Amino acid sequence: IILLFLSVNCPLGYFSNTTGCQACAVDHYLDKEAQNECATCPSGRSTFGKTGSKESKDCQGQLK
Repeated sequence: IILLFLSVNCPLGYFSNTTGCQACAVDHYLDKEAQNECATCPSGRSTFGKTGSKESKDCQGQLK
């Protein structure tokens, strides 16, 4: 049996799933291409409703 795994080269801010590329959820980001999961913002940080964040700096502290 030969198993073939096709990796989809999703852009920054998007991860690869079974149906293609999907934007990272709110409070997540992805700064590398061709990944299958997004990183979670550090504790106390948020993307404030934004999806598809591309950098950890998109995770910001609470507005005061």
